[in-house]
Amino acid sequence: MRHLFIINPKSFPDKREMNAFMQSVAELIGDDAQSIVSLYPRYAVSKVHAYIREMSQQAERVRVYAVGGDGILFDCLNGILRYPQTELASVPYGNANDFLRAFGCEHVPLFRDIKLLSESPSVPTDVFNCGANIAMTNAAIGLEGSSILVTENMAKKLSRIPFLHKLIPALYILGAVAVILNNKLRLQHYQITLDGVDYSGEYIDINIGNCFGNGGKNASNPYAMPNDGWLDAIFIKNMSALKSIMRISAFTSGNFDKYPDNFEHVRFKKMYVTSDEPIRICADGEAFYTSEVNVEIHPKAVNIIAPEGITYRPFKEYKG
Repeated sequence: MRHLFIINPKSFPDKREMNAFMQSVAELIGDDAQSIVSLYPRYAVSKVHAYIREMSQQAERVRVYAVGGDGILFDCLNGILRYPQTELASVPYGNANDFLRAFGCEHVPLFRDIKLLSESPSVPTDVFNCGANIAMTNAAIGLEGSSILVTENMAKKLSRIPFLHKLIPALYILGAVAVILNNKLRLQHYQITLDGVDYSGEYIDINIGNCFGNGGKNASNPYAMPNDGWLDAIFIKNMSALKSIMRISAFTSGNFDKYPDNFEHVRFKKMYVTSDEPIRICADGEAFYTSEVNVEIHPKAVNIIAPEGITYRPFKEYKG
């Protein structure tokens, strides 16, 4: 078996720490391991494709390790497409590792143990397509996608200024408020078909979850599980800007069901969305514009490496 490590260098502010990590990989696994540093978003997709294709010609199985946060995991996931025999691991060094929270917060440090991961079994896991991309954790249409797109350029500028990069999380909160206060961005009409049922209407946000967590400590989709063969959608309905701001904490904390007039939870397998206006969407934190989007669950399509005995836990157990 071969082991391919894809490293996001932004997850290692101190380059010496990244070099030490790569050295430990070489010492623990030896010649069966290769490390590649990702130079920019989506860089890893073609690199992972090429490596797996080469190894498959030699009848070698491959384990791919996404070293960083959910962004590099997203790239590696899209890189292993068409190679179902490949296994994928998330090695948490990024600012956000929302996917791993599905295993329980107390278990996340175990996923930094490279030797343990290299010898651990894998867990069949659902993924879903969101347009041309494959996602694992969540996607969102409307408020969340708009907020990321609105603040992305400003966040990049702040990240270049010493010490000010710490303000970036607050900037995204301000971005969400700015979107809520903009009537055109807050309320968009969508034509939606969900498992053959018409859900068209004006929505502030449509959160699609395969896992319960997103945005660090948030749990906006508490019923979602990555191994149940379903996707969970939370529709945030038409309401005023003031009420939206008042209800947002209930949404992010997973307590939206206290307000059935403002939120609706639906489980589904296929969704198709169009709009007369550009659709602002994010999938596993990657934001983009589109005119239409197909969303569909692919049950147990990917094997995720997890230390033996650890499996996915529902949010109610995670909290308790």
